[in-house]
Amino acid sequence: MSKKPLVVIITGNSNSGSSCIKELFERYSDKVNVRGVFRSKEKAQPFLEKYPKLEVITGVDAYQPETLKVAFDGADSALIVTPHDPTKGDMNDDAKLTANMINQAVACNVKYVVLVGSISVHTPNVCRMIADRFVSSEHLLERLSKEKNLKYTVLRGGFFMENLLWGLKKSLKTESAITLPNIHIAMVDTRDIGKSAAACLAANGEGHHAKYYEMNGPEMLGGEELARVLTKVFGKPIKYRSTWFF
Repeated sequence: MSKKPLVVIITGNSNSGSSCIKELFERYSDKVNVRGVFRSKEKAQPFLEKYPKLEVITGVDAYQPETLKVAFDGADSALIVTPHDPTKGDMNDDAKLTANMINQAVACNVKYVVLVGSISVHTPNVCRMIADRFVSSEHLLERLSKEKNLKYTVLRGGFFMENLLWGLKKSLKTESAITLPNIHIAMVDTRDIGKSAAACLAANGEGHHAKYYEMNGPEMLGGEELARVLTKVFGKPIKYRSTWFF
């Protein structure tokens, strides 16, 4: 019997990363072995309790690329979630940290990378602060595909529904209202991104190489539509107020 390929999830406690781990164990455990990379042992513990066969790596820091070797050593493929840690730096660091992870994965002979990116790469002039976190990462994958024969898939997430609800939590409690720009947004649940990543990894990239998947729900939602949905969910009237900024 051939050895199952080893996939790395970094970071394992991110929303999409944790969803990917769950899906890999519950749906694809016969196809792959799983290594989760976590910020701390405390973050990893709940996953170990639920998935005893999960290999756990802690103590790595993408600001120090040399520490990443232990995360990717011996792995066949990897899910890389674009990081954002406001306690260590600003958004300008995110692309650099992602590049450090991608380059170290390739240096460790990882053959296939799935990247959690963003739909904002389509409109860098409109939302440059967000798009700049992802554009260079896509270009790096494309270059490494030509130079190192790396296979890759990019999952371009829309606006994360969890972030939206977190941002609206206070106003929903105190005012029964939401305040958003008068625009329509492609939204997605990060758990669906994780499930999609798991499917790509379990297939070892077959049929998914150099694919850019737009990850969003079936419709674009504006403030009025969101207010109607939330009114139905909460069972009470939710009002919408327009603003020109997030």
